[in-house]
Amino acid sequence: MVTERILIEGSQRGVSLALTRGNRLIEFHCQDQSSEDIVGNIYVGKVKKVVRGIQAAFIDIGGSKDGFLHLKGIDLSRQPKLSRKVDFEGVDIGNYLREGQCLVVQVEKEGFAGKGPRLTTSLSISSNMLVLTPHTNKIGVSRRIEKQGESERFKRIFEPRLHGIDRGLIVRTTAEGASEEKLNQALDSILQRWDALNTEIQSAINVQNIGLIGRVESFPTRLIMDLASRDLEKVLINDTDLFKEVSHYVASEEKSFANTISVEFDGGDIFGKFGVSEQIDLALKKEFQMSSGAQLVFEQTEALVSVDVNS
Repeated sequence: MVTERILIEGSQRGVSLALTRGNRLIEFHCQDQSSEDIVGNIYVGKVKKVVRGIQAAFIDIGGSKDGFLHLKGIDLSRQPKLSRKVDFEGVDIGNYLREGQCLVVQVEKEGFAGKGPRLTTSLSISSNMLVLTPHTNKIGVSRRIEKQGESERFKRIFEPRLHGIDRGLIVRTTAEGASEEKLNQALDSILQRWDALNTEIQSAINVQNIGLIGRVESFPTRLIMDLASRDLEKVLINDTDLFKEVSHYVASEEKSFANTISVEFDGGDIFGKFGVSEQIDLALKKEFQMSSGAQLVFEQTEALVSVDVNS
């Protein structure tokens, strides 16, 4: 079995993370020191303006920019209807939202070009093996799970636990092959997280306290949660502060991971030590020469990445 490692380097410029399988670079992520990822953050917001012409509303979430909530981002089955007026193909956002109304939203997409973040009222919180979807009653299973009978096994384990409590689940790929005990521990952990968060949400709504309620995991811990597979051997970190942060996170979320994760401190240039730096430089080149003789040219624009194939 080829083992995987997660390598994390911290510097004054920011944090870089590499996932390797054997000696091969599989994924590379980096974040500047000045940037902050708010996708996944949960806020109690207040409707500032409803624009029926575009079927959207602008939501004050306590930041410098109001969030953007489109009708498609509203869970209409959970949102009380305020009126029966119909103007827009049977559904009118004005029937569900009014100015000054408080509601709970989650950031779905970062803002760009001076615009605020895109929001949704369909909440979710993630762990290594599970995604909890409060206020739904469905259990979904990752399509990447191929093992015969796993989908039925997951539903047999989780359906009795979730019956009647208005909670749904998405089972992630890392849950494949996990024992029933491990799956139940992961469910216990994520339900406890939601119960604590929901208590804070209700308290904030009662006093109309606008602002951040649930912060998404930090850049390195979120990636560890997403990337840690059953083949992960260890996490190596060269920065003492990051080492403390990640060690604490992994210890506190131990029951939610598919396997036991070893977190170790390794000072110095760990990317160079494991031959990752050269692979990163190659991957980030604008031009890439293929063994067939073709050449790929990558161009980053604001809206997309273009790929030109020169054969």
